[in-house]
Amino acid sequence: MVNAEYINLITPITYKDYMDTILMLQDEKYAPFNKSGRGNTGYLFRVSPKLADFLFDIVEKTNGYT
Repeated sequence: MVNAEYINLITPITYKDYMDTILMLQDEKYAPFNKSGRGNTGYLFRVSPKLADFLFDIVEKTNGYT
């Protein structure tokens, strides 16, 4: 079980707009996306700290969070 808190974003994020960077920052093993940018099948994926920081930065910039 993973406890999570969901927040509705004012401006949704289109992850495909950032796919090149996501692929570069994700771990090679057990990654959420394959090399062609398609999602891998699975329940829960590890996200590298660099990828998490990148994604949080996008959310903050596009939604005015600080």
